[in-house]
Amino acid sequence: MIKIIFKNLWHRRAQNGWLFAELIIVTILAWEIIDPVAVSISDRNEPLGYDADRLVNLSFISLPENAAEYKAEEADSASNVANSAKIARYLESLPEVESACFAGYDPILNSSSNSWEQLQSGNPAVDTLVKNIISVQYEPDSKFFETMGIESASGSPSPEELSRYNADRREVIVTEDYARLFWPDENALGKKFVSVSRDGKDTTYTTIVGVVKGLRYQSILRSRCLIFKQDRYFDYNTDFDEFAYTVRLAPGVDPKQFVADFGPERRSQLSIGNFRLNKIAAQQALINNVEFTYGIASNRKIKMILCSFFLINLILGTVGCFWLQTRRRVSETGVLRSFGALKSQIIKMLIGESVVLATTAFIIGDLLYLQYALKEGFDIGFVNNMSLNVIDNWVSNFWEHFGIVSLIVYALIIICVIIGTLLPALKLSRINPVDALRDE
Repeated sequence: MIKIIFKNLWHRRAQNGWLFAELIIVTILAWEIIDPVAVSISDRNEPLGYDADRLVNLSFISLPENAAEYKAEEADSASNVANSAKIARYLESLPEVESACFAGYDPILNSSSNSWEQLQSGNPAVDTLVKNIISVQYEPDSKFFETMGIESASGSPSPEELSRYNADRREVIVTEDYARLFWPDENALGKKFVSVSRDGKDTTYTTIVGVVKGLRYQSILRSRCLIFKQDRYFDYNTDFDEFAYTVRLAPGVDPKQFVADFGPERRSQLSIGNFRLNKIAAQQALINNVEFTYGIASNRKIKMILCSFFLINLILGTVGCFWLQTRRRVSETGVLRSFGALKSQIIKMLIGESVVLATTAFIIGDLLYLQYALKEGFDIGFVNNMSLNVIDNWVSNFWEHFGIVSLIVYALIIICVIIGTLLPALKLSRINPVDALRDE
């Protein structure tokens, strides 16, 4: 059968030439359209690394001094701490809430309130390769890690222990992805970052007291590298406009419904001291809002529309071409049937020829696009990813990227080719040999 397939393709090379060239062009166009879509879908479905599905964020504001309900006696730091604790206790008393944590200026994860810095391990070979990192501040004794659904890495204290650990300013918690950049084959717990003063006289050390599994600070970033530092918000904030709390809902509670049911009575219960509830939103809504703000959502939608339009044309064009090409071989199938060829043999022969033709064209088109990619690179997704330590997944690995998208493109082309060949081949295989030869 294989010899017959290649023999037929050689004898029909003139008729198949235009179809062969078309498939090469289709392969190159498919790469250009499908590559950014594949990267966008991959980024969208890359795990956040923390359990965001049951999180709801509540933003509070502080009344201005000229407000009618303002209480001057409740404006000092001690009152702020006490009233904040009352808010936490009330939130945790709600039957739908499993736990709550203080979140500083605004929701800790997926916000823009945290700082960037770069740490060093004292090993120049490694330190020069590590890029910026986001430093996340969290309130001590606030059930932060268990509320956010952040998991501890192997050998590290539990989330509950990390939340309750009173760290000093020279102690941090890091994600294991970030720790691996410095100590790839060692447990980072207890390791120290090194900081040397500008004059070179003073050296300070920052100790890693906990390691958590990698998580993405924002869904638009392809990075799981973070450090966590304790920060007592109310110790230095006496005049501030707003802060936030994050609550983890109990299993089975719908965040959207919880937000919708948060009525006036509950809001009034959260009017404590000079604090008033301003906004309440599910974590997933905040994630979607960030993607909308940066244009990620609209960009992904445009890519999907273009890809859908391309796929429709690819299916119609490829299927149509191979349909016509197969239908023209009525006399050939009639001769084969008259010599005793089985229906299954005819179908296998026709499909085999189409698959071999499409595969050869794909290989050529794929290699042509590779030459372009070696110079210009593949799609990398959101451009700000380049300023962070990115996840080492298929998107950032050149050859893995090439292989995965190549398989997607090849699969789409082969599916279209098989559909376009199989349907007329089934009909031709059932034709009466006498009728086929007489019609010709």
